Amino acid sequence: MSKFSPQDDTFKIISTLNKTKTFIFYSIFILAIVLSVFENTNSLFIYSISVLDYILIFSFYILTYLINYYLYPKAEEIRRSDFIDNALNTKFNIKSSEEYFTNDNIEEGIYKIAVNLFENCYFTKEISGKMLSKRTIFFVISSIIILLISIQGLKNSLFTKSILQLYLSIYVLGNQIKLFTLHSRMTVKFERLKNLFSRNDLDLNNYTEIGRIIKMYIDYETDLAVLRVNLDSNIFNKMNPKLSENWNEIKNKYEIK
Repeated sequence: MSKFSPQDDTFKIISTLNKTKTFIFYSIFILAIVLSVFENTNSLFIYSISVLDYILIFSFYILTYLINYYLYPKAEEIRRSDFIDNALNTKFNIKSSEEYFTNDNIEEGIYKIAVNLFENCYFTKEISGKMLSKRTIFFVISSIIILLISIQGLKNSLFTKSILQLYLSIYVLGNQIKLFTLHSRMTVKFERLKNLFSRNDLDLNNYTEIGRIIKMYIDYETDLAVLRVNLDSNIFNKMNPKLSENWNEIKNKYEIK
């Protein structure tokens, strides 16, 4: 079980800000409904709600920019450097992870890159799969509720518009699609790596084999950079002991040593 990884502190900040974003997002949605219900009312209350709504919208996009273009790239850069430090015995980070990878007995080199990538894909696949199961249930139930509310609110066009904007927004539907895409791609990569380690003729002195491993690693990092899915730390902590046990069984089965 991981004792320390250098990117943890930054990802914890991202997690806190994402929770703040979620609160702001639904606050904006609620205020939009209030404004649609009282759209024909001229009062200081409505004006104040409108001002608050604009402030929350501005705050939401400031947090989005901060996370997407500063904090997340920073955390990912630290994580990538730690991956290379562990696999090739480099010193890009001042502090290296402790027991984040479970392959310390393997000699540094291209083989260890493949092993660490195999482990990362397995953990990411399993954790994203658990997240997807939980979020899909919530997404389906909330979609049905939103659809029913929209049908009932057809007489109020602004009310219906607010509901559908929530349903179709990048923040709700987009995040669900990104999580599904991440899980699907990690599953494919895990299967490819499983096939790689299943072979008896794996020759790591062959440039074709080396190139195949490097390409899989680049594809893995590209997926993480493009999709920007922050894995749920609570799910990770809960699943980590069992996943670590399963990973050791996988290493034994494929004679990874």
